[in-house]
Amino acid sequence: MTARRPGAQALWPSLYVKARSEGDRSVRMEAFDAMATGEWDLALGLWQDTELLLWEPPVAWFSINAFYIPERDGRRLRSWYVGFEHPTTCAPDGFDTFERALAAAARASSSTSSARPISAPASTNSP
Repeated sequence: MTARRPGAQALWPSLYVKARSEGDRSVRMEAFDAMATGEWDLALGLWQDTELLLWEPPVAWFSINAFYIPERDGRRLRSWYVGFEHPTTCAPDGFDTFERALAAAARASSSTSSARPISAPASTNSP
């Protein structure tokens, strides 16, 4: 189980960081093309906008992600995301994984969205 808050540091492909900072989705597609070749540079990025609760069982080739946004005095579930990726491994400076650019995403249902807000995660886990 991993939690991230806005401002948590992560290493991402440098073109993805550039796409996020410039708001240019075409650069994000360049990042996918670069990853497909197997060669890319990593750059420091900051988690933005949402709080994330991520569950990835050991040796699993997927993760289940719940994205939360602030609401009143707590958090509201915004969406679910299932990412298909290489199993996560521990590295000296954090965790390492490789997303396979295949995912399923779903917005939270209105019945889930009206549920009582949850409290903030106790800690973040980032490199």
